[in-house]
Amino acid sequence: MWLADRTFGEEIKGKSGAGKYTNIRIHARKVVKNEKKECVKCGYDKHVEVCHIKPIKDFSFDSLISEINDMKNLMLLCPNCHWEFDNIRNTN
Repeated sequence: MWLADRTFGEEIKGKSGAGKYTNIRIHARKVVKNEKKECVKCGYDKHVEVCHIKPIKDFSFDSLISEINDMKNLMLLCPNCHWEFDNIRNTN
């Protein structure tokens, strides 16, 4: 079964620790591979990372990986803006 057609629960079943979302993140990088490699916040274009707008952990187990990695839920950010997005968004 292709990863995008799997559910979140199927993908992480039996996995734990930092690597349990690895395949989901790899798939996300494939989804954005043709996007302009530029941070959507500051315009930096030397190195960008894929950021999930709604965090992976917040999806229900019956959500499809294709929903988690939909372009509407992904954006490219430089490492600094990605850190700020992940760490400051929950303090407001």
